[in-house]
Amino acid sequence: MVVTSACVTLLAAAAGCEPGPQPIAYGEDTCDRRVMGISDTRFGAQIVTRTGKVYKFDSVECLAGFALEMSESDIHSMWVTDFRRPRVLVQAPAAVYLAGSKLSSPMGLSLLAFSSEAESDSIRTAFGGELVEWPALLELVAANASPHSGHAHGPADDPNMAATDSRASPNE
Repeated sequence: MVVTSACVTLLAAAAGCEPGPQPIAYGEDTCDRRVMGISDTRFGAQIVTRTGKVYKFDSVECLAGFALEMSESDIHSMWVTDFRRPRVLVQAPAAVYLAGSKLSSPMGLSLLAFSSEAESDSIRTAFGGELVEWPALLELVAANASPHSGHAHGPADDPNMAATDSRASPNE
């Protein structure tokens, strides 16, 4: 009876061993890249390693910057929040990104993630920007990374560019 019970326990544990994302506790969790609070439900992101460790981020920029510093072989999956559906995570490489819109993301590069191009259409029409896919997004983040702070800088950090309101609502 003890052997059977142990086998059932091991089988149940093995079935749940596939690493995956965890819920983000907005207002409680901190960004593993910048050690600041994750508060905006439109921008959370995660990297799940092959060992099951979950790194949480406050923005797409932080996720991409962290991923660029990791070995690809250590990454099991990457997740971003669908801007149109706060708190809903989608696979980062499959997402579509709006770059350079009038809406700023927490780290200032104005990167918004969407589950599909169709989901981004009304936001892109209202606030501008260019659609990019994951490889181009990584290049954009790498090109805009600060050598001093390790995070991406966008127009809000450039004194020669006009700052945008990072809390602008797509409903305005």
